[in-house]
Amino acid sequence: MKSKRVIILGGGISGLSLAYFLKRNSPIGDITVVEKSSRAGGVFGTDISTGFFFERGPCLFKSDGHSGLSQLFKMLELDKKAAVAEPPYLKRYFSWKGKMQQVSLFSLDVWSHFFKEINAPVHTADESIYDFASRRFSPAIAEKYFEPMVCGYNGGDLKKLSINSYLPELKAAEQQHGSILLTYLRQSFKRKSPQWNQTEWLYFPEGSQAVIQALVDALAGHIRTNCAVEKIDYRDGKYFVETSQGVLEGDILCSALPAPVIGKLWVPELLSIPVGGLTSVCLGYRKKVLPKRGFGFFFPPKNEEGALLARFDSLVMPLQNQHKEETRIAVRLRHSDADKEKAIELAVRALKNHLKINDVPHRGEATIFEHGRPLMEVGHEPRIRALESMLAARFPNFYLVGNYFEGTLAHFCVSRSQTVARNITNKLASSLIPSPS
Repeated sequence: MKSKRVIILGGGISGLSLAYFLKRNSPIGDITVVEKSSRAGGVFGTDISTGFFFERGPCLFKSDGHSGLSQLFKMLELDKKAAVAEPPYLKRYFSWKGKMQQVSLFSLDVWSHFFKEINAPVHTADESIYDFASRRFSPAIAEKYFEPMVCGYNGGDLKKLSINSYLPELKAAEQQHGSILLTYLRQSFKRKSPQWNQTEWLYFPEGSQAVIQALVDALAGHIRTNCAVEKIDYRDGKYFVETSQGVLEGDILCSALPAPVIGKLWVPELLSIPVGGLTSVCLGYRKKVLPKRGFGFFFPPKNEEGALLARFDSLVMPLQNQHKEETRIAVRLRHSDADKEKAIELAVRALKNHLKINDVPHRGEATIFEHGRPLMEVGHEPRIRALESMLAARFPNFYLVGNYFEGTLAHFCVSRSQTVARNITNKLASSLIPSPS
């Protein structure tokens, strides 16, 4: 069998992990990752030039020992470099009627709906998170707990976001046991935490950039940076990718580009996926300023600063602290239209108005992500499956990976890449890809 040439568009975590899985497990002769910027890594980024350890993108990684991400870490021996996030990670706070409260789906006001919840009818169809929470508990519980917790991570409208896409464990508890609360009780009696609590979160004391660097090292010679994709063509069973560095020809084409980008280039159906911009603001203080110990704080929905979440990095990832007395806070803003100075100003104002932090940070840094968060609304999964079937018929050996399939967190992206790599490998092994004549 003649070797196949694979072109992967996009050098973020999805594209790099896909290339790595293929290189490790597939009989592919040539793999090329195309990245338009000067560095691979996408939204990953660690900056220590300010005197603080600023993580501009993903920095906490879900580990369960068997997921694609966990396997990737073991293959790259990154599991030996990781540290477990501190216990404060378990505590998350939100504002309710002007007071800071700890997030818990099993608080007294949730359990006051016990008889309604255990007798609520089971719905098999996808629905909005708001409808799910209102049906099983009440609209008040949906607004008090679900909205800040879900929208704090993802933005979007709780009345549109899909329960199947964002909280599949809760939907599974309803499907399998008829009740979320009864599932919790059963697992507690078995001295086993519910599935949604069986998580260990890791970080890297040297920074999340360690993940990207390990992949880049493993893929040496396979990555082209400063290489923007300009046009894609498919003819005679081959893919031709016009880039700023010339034309690439391949037998297999994989896109790890954001949905709007590959949508404009090649798959216009992807433009129907709503995508919101995102700005990450890292703030550093040379003193302790946090009012509570915990993972962070979910801002009230629709606040005037556009703030979603404040992550307390100095507490959760203490091995990154550079000063004896320091506070590091990463504030996520829901928009990407403000310039960097304005974004820092909004983040500082949000902390002052909602967390009563009046201190001025010693250093601040803002990173704008134009395509930061795809929003998976009701019916997202069947629409994506239908799109994949359509593309498979129209463009053989064309595959999609990225954060708009299972979720935006790194373990979802890597899981998708591992699945696609396995599909390509199996197809090659069964000689279903015709060799060039």
